[in-house]
Amino acid sequence: MSNNANANTQYARLIISGILFIWTLSIFLPGAYSIDSWNQFNEVTGGRYDDWYGTGMVITWRRLWLLTGSFMSLFVAQMVLYWTFFTALLWTVRLKNPIYWLTMGLALFFCFIPQYVMRDSLMVLAWGLAALFLLYAANSETRRRTLTILGLLFFAYGLWVRINTLIAILPLAYVCVLFLGGSRLAIWKQALITLGGCIVLFLGSQFMTYRVQKAAHTYPEYKLKLLDLTGISKMSGENYFPEAIRNFPGFNLDTLYRRYTPADLDEIYWPEDGKRIFPYPTDSINSSVTRSWLSAIRHHPWDYFQNRFTGFIYYLHLRKRLGPMEYWNVSAFWIQPNGPLPVKMEPTKLKERISNMYLWFYPTILFDPWLWLLFNLAGFAFFFYKCRKEPGDKAWLVHACVQLSGVFFILSQLLIYQHDRDFRYSYWSVFVVFLAIPGIFGVRSPKKAGAKRQGAGVSPTP
Repeated sequence: MSNNANANTQYARLIISGILFIWTLSIFLPGAYSIDSWNQFNEVTGGRYDDWYGTGMVITWRRLWLLTGSFMSLFVAQMVLYWTFFTALLWTVRLKNPIYWLTMGLALFFCFIPQYVMRDSLMVLAWGLAALFLLYAANSETRRRTLTILGLLFFAYGLWVRINTLIAILPLAYVCVLFLGGSRLAIWKQALITLGGCIVLFLGSQFMTYRVQKAAHTYPEYKLKLLDLTGISKMSGENYFPEAIRNFPGFNLDTLYRRYTPADLDEIYWPEDGKRIFPYPTDSINSSVTRSWLSAIRHHPWDYFQNRFTGFIYYLHLRKRLGPMEYWNVSAFWIQPNGPLPVKMEPTKLKERISNMYLWFYPTILFDPWLWLLFNLAGFAFFFYKCRKEPGDKAWLVHACVQLSGVFFILSQLLIYQHDRDFRYSYWSVFVVFLAIPGIFGVRSPKKAGAKRQGAGVSPTP
């Protein structure tokens, strides 16, 4: 294809993405805001931070807010990142190819992800672009180091935004190590450098949070330990709660056991009637809970695992405790009332139709994390096979590691967090599937279409 025709096609891609960006921006304006979003906005305007949500998103939002004077600035930035991601993802896919329009259709459907102003959305947008940097680096020897460093910076930023993604970053960091010169080292050295690099990234995010931003300690791990203590105490018949919990006026063991489910502690920790069973944490309370938590696990490791595994089964939606409409799958057009700003979502016929479309999928398996785990596992198996079959093609390695990251992300919920209602904990696995689409399509491209795959692993000719 001539250079002029190729340039015209690229301009067409930009125009298509631009139109979809403006259209979706106008539809979802001013974005969706939950109580968590507003809590973080209070930190944005107050300039005082804590570690409950981390400081990555808050600092980003504050910088944009100070620059623009608009609370919607982060929503707009997320939408820009979202459509930039899909434009780059499909940059080398022919416009006349159905895979381009299929993926763009999926992008429109899953636009509820970037319109939600929440750290889960910001993290996956950063990691999605970082993964694309690695895919482009795989096919560019001259720019490999530069693209890999850019990808690593975006991965580090995403980790800062959501620190409990540490396990999922391991396969991605491994690729960065290989591309930055580690391919000549023994495998055990590569693994050691990868692990050490991830620890450095973790410590760096902690340094930013506590030393640079001076974030106050709110002990987000406290609630998770209470979940474990409740489950272990109930199953073992031994009360492992420390005195600081037992002496709290609202604490009642019988009430706690009756209301407890390993799927989620939020309804107990933040009761609707306002009658708290557990005290809010202080340094001394959190320390006493930590000691009891470690003792309970040491004496009843099987009960600990059984409690966590049962909760994980609920998280995957292999077992459900709620009706389809009681899960928080899509937050489109939702603004938490009584927030710090007098804003509300203005209803329109189009918004009503879009909301009804999303609700139609609620009873299906589309929002079940186990489905996305299967997609990621299948993608990893496919790309691992291609990687073994064509070891010289680094794009297959990147694809395999991206899919493995999605698998690690979901499996890590077994140890990191227990909550079965929010689909936002599966956003990264959705993006991992997006990243696989052009890679799988590239395998099926006819050989005459071009020599080596470029970008996201597809034929270079548009």
